Amino acid sequence: MRLIIILFWSTIGFGSVEADQSRPMPQDDEMTQQDYDVALELGEDLADIRRARKAIKRNFAAQPHRDRVLATLSDRIPFAGMTDKSLSALVDKANVVLIKFGHPKEAATIKAEYQASYKNSVTNYALGIKDLGDHPPLSQWLKILHEKIEALIGPFFCKFFHLHDIYLFNYEVPVVFNPKGYLLREYLLHATGRWQILWLWDYHGLAGVTTYWVVNSACSFGTSGMGAITYVCGAVSDFASHVVDKDLAPPIAEKIWKRYNPSSGKD
Repeated sequence: MRLIIILFWSTIGFGSVEADQSRPMPQDDEMTQQDYDVALELGEDLADIRRARKAIKRNFAAQPHRDRVLATLSDRIPFAGMTDKSLSALVDKANVVLIKFGHPKEAATIKAEYQASYKNSVTNYALGIKDLGDHPPLSQWLKILHEKIEALIGPFFCKFFHLHDIYLFNYEVPVVFNPKGYLLREYLLHATGRWQILWLWDYHGLAGVTTYWVVNSACSFGTSGMGAITYVCGAVSDFASHVVDKDLAPPIAEKIWKRYNPSSGKD
C-alpha cells in the first residue's frame, strides 16, 4: 500500500502557477512566490491578506489545537472522532473551492452526499459499524470524490488547497486503525508519513493530515479558509503538520503498533 501512495504522490508534482504568470513579489512580503502568484490569479486582495496575517499572528496559537490531536492518538475512538472532524473540514474546503472555481452544482451535490452518508465514516469504521475489510481504500465515494475534484480544478489547485488530502485520508485510515499484521515501517508510513529533508515530504501521515485540518479549521474561524485567510492559515497548518509527523507522532505511533503486534519484529 505504501507503493500506491508514493506512486500517486509522484504524479501530482510540486509545481507552481505557470512561469509566464509569475510576477515579481515585493521583497518585504512574507508570502511565498507561489502564494503570491495564486492570489493574483484568483483576484485576492493582497492588502486583505497582509491584514489577516497580522491578525492571526496576534490572536491565534496553533499549539493547543495541535496538542488536541496528539492527545487522542493513543485512543482509537477519540482519534477517529478527531479524524472525522478533520475530514469534514476538508470536504467543506473542497465545497467552497469548487464554488470559487464556478462549480456550485457539483459542490452542493458533494456536500449533500457527505452529510447524508459519510459524515462519521471514520468513527463507524473504528467502531466496526461498517466492516470495510483489512485493505484500503476506506471509501469508494472518497476515491471518486478526489478524482472528480481534480478533474474540475486541475492537479495544481487540488494540491495547493490540500484537497489531495482526501486521497491520504482514504488510504491511510484503514491501516492506522487496523495496525495488526502490518510491519512497523509500513504502519509508520501511513500514520506519520514519508519525510525527505527540511520541509519536503513525499506525503504526510494521518496524524499530520488530521492536525493540518484541525489547525486550519480553528485558524480560519469556520470560514473553510477561502479568501485572504487561505494564504495565512495554510502556512500555520503546514508547520503544525510538519512538527507532528516529523517529531511528535512517531514515538506514539510506534507504541500503538507494539500494542497490536506484541511479538513482531520492527521490520
